[in-house]
Amino acid sequence: MLVSVIVPVYNVAPYLREALDSVVNQTYKDLEIIIVDDGSTDGSADICEEYADSDARIKLIKQPNKGLSGARNTGLEIATGDLVAFVDSDDSISPLFVELLVSAMISSDSPIGVCRCSIIYASGSMNGVAASSVFPTISKGVYERADALRLLVEETMSVNVCNKLFRRELFSDVRFAEGHVYEDAYPCFKLFDKAERVVLVDESLYNYRRRPDSITASVSMDNINDCLLAHNCVSDLIRQKWSDVIPEFLYLKKHQKIVTFLILSYIKLIKSDTRDKALERELRALILKTKREVGIKTLEPKAKIYYYVIKVCPALIRVLRNK
Repeated sequence: MLVSVIVPVYNVAPYLREALDSVVNQTYKDLEIIIVDDGSTDGSADICEEYADSDARIKLIKQPNKGLSGARNTGLEIATGDLVAFVDSDDSISPLFVELLVSAMISSDSPIGVCRCSIIYASGSMNGVAASSVFPTISKGVYERADALRLLVEETMSVNVCNKLFRRELFSDVRFAEGHVYEDAYPCFKLFDKAERVVLVDESLYNYRRRPDSITASVSMDNINDCLLAHNCVSDLIRQKWSDVIPEFLYLKKHQKIVTFLILSYIKLIKSDTRDKALERELRALILKTKREVGIKTLEPKAKIYYYVIKVCPALIRVLRNK
C-alpha cells in the first residue's frame, strides 16, 4: 500500500534536514515523498534538491510562494498513494509513524488513523528534548463517526492534519483554503464527516515544534479574522449536518470558545513589548461584540474575570500583565 507523504517547504533551512530525515528513515518503505518548495529564498531549496537527488522516492515540486495551504494542495494534486500524510517542514515524525498508523487503519478498517502528538518548544534540534505536552489524551481505540465528530467539536481530538493518516479518496472534494493561516480546521471536519470511523494509536509519533516566531503565534487582525472565518465555517457545518450527533450544550460551548480565543489574544497583545493601541481598541470591540452574539455562560471562570476586566477597565490588564 503506497503512502504519499506531503512536505510543504518555505524558508525553514535550520529545521529542514531534521524533518526530511524523519520522513526518509521511516520503517515503512513504500512511500511517495512529495516535497513542495513553496518559493524558498533561504537555502531550503538547495537542501530539497540534495534529498531529491539521493532518494528515488522523492518528488520535488517548485512553485512560487502560495502559502502552506497552496503547497499542500499542490501535493494533493500529484499524490498517487492509497494513503496520504502531511509533515510540516519544521516538525518531525517518529520512524514508526507510517508503519503503526497503516497497521492500525488496516486492522480496524478505518479511513483515518490518528497518533498522539508531542508539542515541543524548541528552536534547535528536537532530538532528546522533553515534550511539553502530548495530545490527544483520550483512550486509544476505534471511534465511530458520531463519537469522532464530538471529539473534534469539543477539541479533545486536534483539528491539525499533521498527526493523522488519511485514505486519499477522502480528499476527492476537499482542499485547504489558500491565503489563510488557520487552514486545518474546516478541512479536518469535512474529512472526519466522510469517515465511518477513526482509529487512535497509543503512541506519540508526531513532534510539533512550537516556535515563538511562527505566523499563528503573532497577534494581528488578519490572523484573528482567519480564526473567526474557520470557526464560522465549522459552526455552519455543525448546524447544517450534525445537529443529530452534536448536543446543543457542546455546540454552545464550542461557539463560546471563540470569546476565550479573543481574550487570550488581547492578553498576549497587552503583554507584548510593542504597543499597538489601535489594534487593542479593535480587538476589545470585537470581544464585546462577539460576547453579545454568543454569550459567556460556558467560559472558564478565569476567562470570565478577564472578560469583565476588559469590558469595564481594560487598563487593569496591563497592571496584571505579569501576574
